[in-house]
Amino acid sequence: MGLSHGAALAAHMQMVRAEYDDMPNLRLTPSEAQRRFGLEPAACSAVLDALLVEDFLWRTRDGLFVRSGRR
Repeated sequence: MGLSHGAALAAHMQMVRAEYDDMPNLRLTPSEAQRRFGLEPAACSAVLDALLVEDFLWRTRDGLFVRSGRR
């Protein structure tokens, strides 16, 4: 029995948060994030977008996802 979409998203978000907590200077392109976290493109995009909305991540001008300095 698999996780619901919402539960899967929450689990993936927690995994990405933990990785950025362990490596605060991590800077990833969307494709690098997809490979690093082992996520399908749509799932990875949903996770990164959700973490942007909650201000955990910030996107640089050159498209890199970095840890927000506000949290």
